[in-house]
Amino acid sequence: MISENRIFGLDVMRAAAILMVVLGHWTWLSGFALSNFWVQVAELLSFWGVEVFFVLSGFLIGRILFDNFVNHTFTFKACKRFLMRRWFRTLPNYYLILFVNFLIADTLGYGVENGVSYFFFLQNFSSNLIDFFPESWSLSVEEWAYLLLALGLFATSVFIKKNKVKIFLILTASLWFVFVFTKVIFFKNADIFSWNEALKTVVIFRIDAILTGVLAAWLLKQYANFCLFYKNSIALLGCLVLFFLAFLLPKLGLENTNSFFWTVLYLPITSIGFACFLPLLYVWKTNKSILSKPVTYLSKISYSVYLLHYSIVLQWINYFLRGAEATGYFLINSLLYMSITIVLSAILYENYEKPMMQLRNRF
Repeated sequence: MISENRIFGLDVMRAAAILMVVLGHWTWLSGFALSNFWVQVAELLSFWGVEVFFVLSGFLIGRILFDNFVNHTFTFKACKRFLMRRWFRTLPNYYLILFVNFLIADTLGYGVENGVSYFFFLQNFSSNLIDFFPESWSLSVEEWAYLLLALGLFATSVFIKKNKVKIFLILTASLWFVFVFTKVIFFKNADIFSWNEALKTVVIFRIDAILTGVLAAWLLKQYANFCLFYKNSIALLGCLVLFFLAFLLPKLGLENTNSFFWTVLYLPITSIGFACFLPLLYVWKTNKSILSKPVTYLSKISYSVYLLHYSIVLQWINYFLRGAEATGYFLINSLLYMSITIVLSAILYENYEKPMMQLRNRF
């Protein structure tokens, strides 16, 4: 059976992340008639939502890897078991929705170049993602991050049997610096570029976002008393970081997307800002309010929501119901968008995603 030992605070974080992503794309149904301010808010929400997912996912998987590496012998069998359990969580849904996207593309007469790359998460490994199944970019980042970290821990365990806690930190931190440095190399070699496509969504420039969550897991494991005692202060620091990034950058003249700050520092600082909320949310174990069940369920179906909401639901609403052409349809299309997304995601979760996750117990 799938464990139900859930932490409500982390469910809140995951539910907030998927809401930010869905609401960020929701504005497309306005027919592009929104003011520039609301367009910027939407872009920020969709960006932040994915960054929260990165940090939270790294935190949860980091705790699993830490326990496996430190408390057990991380053999090839253990590494394979971790990866198989991880893939049973992510791959069935991904490949199903990928297949649906290929069907939609074929129906609309849309040719897909290098479609085979999507099966191996290579569609945005070192270059821009093509305009097909665009939300898949973040899944590539996650899969490569966990594969690299798991294999790195296995290779390390072959030669080093002691000081595993320190070795886990050294390896994770070293990888973090490597993938921050890839952005330095990009900055030194790129002239004018599209920040969103050429940097933000490319695997080799984004793995550090996942590793930030892994490092947060290490800190909370090793310095639990400190992190939990100062959890409110750390969360306040996170608020200040995000406030600085969202509102103060233009005043400091750092908003140029071709600058060193935006290319190298902006994304890692964003990840650190969201990681600051983890100690506070981690101790929020339960909640008895009327909102607890909806929040928890939204958290459970968030992966299905992420895969369905944009390339399938939103695209078809725009195609059939003129969502992107007429502002007069904004309200009804919005209701359809939200309701269809939730209903389809619940069906996908209950009838496909959850049964596939239950197969993990065989490993």
